[in-house]
Amino acid sequence: MQNSQEEIRIVLANEHDSEELVAFLRSPEIDRSFVPPLTAREISIEARVHTKLQSGFWLIAREDDVIAGCRGCNGLIEKKKRIVEFSTLAIHPAYRRRDLGTRLVIESVDLAVVRYAPDIMKFDSWVTNTFVEEVARNLGFAKHRIYDDPKRPPGIKSVEYRWERDK
Repeated sequence: MQNSQEEIRIVLANEHDSEELVAFLRSPEIDRSFVPPLTAREISIEARVHTKLQSGFWLIAREDDVIAGCRGCNGLIEKKKRIVEFSTLAIHPAYRRRDLGTRLVIESVDLAVVRYAPDIMKFDSWVTNTFVEEVARNLGFAKHRIYDDPKRPPGIKSVEYRWERDK
């Protein structure tokens, strides 16, 4: 593994990447980093990958032929209000603390702006995920609401981060 983040390319995923992306998200070190793990959720990892490839996009961070991380976008979830929703930010532990998550979030936001011209962009996380909170704040996203989310275990609340275009 190289130490330079310049060696890590961020690319737009396509259907040919889906099996590799599913394997990456299913790997124990990635799966267990989610609350709850992705394999324990109602929507399968395969369905999650396929749906985003059809209606939104995936960005993949690669070092050589290895996936180091990914970021998903559900696309334009509300056309009248022009709302874009992001999900699934995952970084392999060997690549953490190298600003890769920040790069993926920035590039996904930039791509969404070009593709969808959104008025609102949003994503959620669990309330104690300080990394996501810091990245969100640095990109102009604000906490919109804290709520009980049925996908989270009891006692773990979700927080929605939101960015709205100045009108």
